[in-house]
Amino acid sequence: MVGGAILAVLAAGTVWKVRADGEAEAAAASASALAALSGSPFGPVGAPALAASVEVAGIEATRSLTAAIADAKSKMADTRDQLDEGAAMLALWASNHLTWSELERLPETSPALFRKDPGLERGRRLCATGRLLEIRAESELERRMQSDHALPLVAPSASAAGAALYAAPASSEAAGALELAGAPPAASAWKIPAGGKVFFAVLTTAPKQSDDTAASARDAPPPLVLSVIAVASTGALVDGDSARVCGVLTGVNQRETDSGRMLTHRVVGMFDLPDNHPTSSAAK
Repeated sequence: MVGGAILAVLAAGTVWKVRADGEAEAAAASASALAALSGSPFGPVGAPALAASVEVAGIEATRSLTAAIADAKSKMADTRDQLDEGAAMLALWASNHLTWSELERLPETSPALFRKDPGLERGRRLCATGRLLEIRAESELERRMQSDHALPLVAPSASAAGAALYAAPASSEAAGALELAGAPPAASAWKIPAGGKVFFAVLTTAPKQSDDTAASARDAPPPLVLSVIAVASTGALVDGDSARVCGVLTGVNQRETDSGRMLTHRVVGMFDLPDNHPTSSAAK
């Protein structure tokens, strides 16, 4: 029985590797096409999170949003299903310091402007109104830098069957072991300060409609999808709610979904809620 269980785990690891290799090739092909739209290349699939650098500790001392963006901008990057280090740095800073009034003072950008000149538009403000596909709280960012997905509400089993369902390829093929996705991160530098948390959300906008319904459906661009890292209050917002968000555009992320791959624009910001406006705070 023991020998059979070991063979089952090894077989599961082999099947995962074959499937992962095939998905990596498909993702690379898709990323090449999407890179032409985004105007800049995507990072490697499955790359490990970057080691916490001195800039991560240093950005906490920054007191203005423009200075924080300047500190993090060189590490902002377009990615595939991962959180980039620049966006993570800005989120750590924003969790303690970002205000709505500072967001409003940033120059505004758009997806079209970002496609035209990513280097110039990265770090500017992007706002959108749409429907929340998901929203989940996080207290640390390290795992999102490995895979930009919420952990399942029910933790995976540590059994051989569970390992086959939730295992990720080992970081070193020589190790020959399966690693459960969502294992606690070893690093602590990417924890949200002071025991706080941020919210990872996906928001999609409705396509614009014209008087000619048929022409509108035929010619309308795909809806804008935002990968949002939201700080401060999220109120009573839950999956399926309508919301408006404004944030600092850090780049684009090719995201894996149940229905395939989709391109999202990453922002670090706030939901447009009364609690996040200075007048609401002053009135309390």
